[in-house]
Amino acid sequence: MSDSSHSSPRFRVRDLLVLFEQALFSIGNLGASILAARWFPQSDYGAFAAGVGLLFLIGGFHTAVISEPLQVFGVQRFRYRFRLYLKVVLVGHTIFVLTFGIGLIISGWVAHQLSADDLANALWGLAFAQAGMLSFWLSRRTCYTRNAERLALEGSVLYVLLVLSGFLFAQSSLALTPFTAFVIVGSVAAVLSFYQVASLWRTASEPSGTLLVRDVWRAHKDYGRWSSVNVALYWGSGQIIVLLVPAWFGLAASAGLAAMTNLFRPISLLIQAISLKLIPYLAGLYARSKNERPDNAVLPLSVFVGLGTALYAFSVWIGGDRLISIVYRTDYREYSNLLSLLGAGAVVSVLASVYQASLKAQGRVKDVTVAYAISFVTFAILVAPAGLAFGLRGLLGASVVSYAAFACVILWRHREVAA
Repeated sequence: MSDSSHSSPRFRVRDLLVLFEQALFSIGNLGASILAARWFPQSDYGAFAAGVGLLFLIGGFHTAVISEPLQVFGVQRFRYRFRLYLKVVLVGHTIFVLTFGIGLIISGWVAHQLSADDLANALWGLAFAQAGMLSFWLSRRTCYTRNAERLALEGSVLYVLLVLSGFLFAQSSLALTPFTAFVIVGSVAAVLSFYQVASLWRTASEPSGTLLVRDVWRAHKDYGRWSSVNVALYWGSGQIIVLLVPAWFGLAASAGLAAMTNLFRPISLLIQAISLKLIPYLAGLYARSKNERPDNAVLPLSVFVGLGTALYAFSVWIGGDRLISIVYRTDYREYSNLLSLLGAGAVVSVLASVYQASLKAQGRVKDVTVAYAISFVTFAILVAPAGLAFGLRGLLGASVVSYAAFACVILWRHREVAA
């Protein structure tokens, strides 16, 4: 009895540390994005926003094949040979970031040859930043794997302080550009990642036995294969508009979309929290109580977060022009007509994330893949005619409809499983 009474509070404190660390990291990135939107000309901020979108796309595949499998195998199969395992993972990570870094340098050169210098500078800065950022994402997840949540939190606190201070110093020196912004972010992330990995390395126990490299590669390949498919389908079902907009409507439109999207970043943080904590909670609930109906477990939560998100989205829409004037120095009010669509997309995404977490907790990952596939097909059918007919709003509308298709399939599969 005493064991359980002591372990439960520790578990809750650890969970709170993880959620707070995630929130702090996201707030730091949001602050950097808002400062860039306030200080950059629209074309520069559009290039910066396109680079950030590309970073998240690359990061999605990195998570699928490297950092997320580490969270699984680091506490299971390779737990007692963690140093050897981490060494192999770091080699794979290095190959990954070098490959994409070279690709981004080449892409920047092509953009330069096409006289798109704003985009070229952003891509060259991203070539450096993605190595540091992906390293930091990996080291933070490694902290979770080794129950070193405080180390992860220390890193995020320093990240926020150093990145925002770096932006302020560069702006005061008239040196802040998309290139230098990415260099600041990447440099801070790289240093903090090295500190975290070195700290974990010192505290890890000595490996026992041997570890075959091919065993690690095979484990990550098998795990990441379907996860990579889900990442590709997820991006193809609407997220890809962050890259389509600058190519189709120009960097100023990309800046406007990013500026409006920033206002809904707190909803993205909520979705991250749902994904992070709801899956293990529901998995444990379903395992303990075979008679627990999934509808009973998630319906109250879905109503609560759905109504809360709808209220937030409505408030942003009603106060759109005034809020935009307060947050941004550059005038983005011409893009306030995107707020209603972004708000609708936020409500749909939050509801879908709850039922998606429930399906994953029941081991129904294939149903999620099917839902992403249907969403991808929906977006592929709508994107061209909607963009041609209604411009940027049409492109965003196609994305929202594809999210709605995903949510409908997720809800349908959830209800069938619960029946």
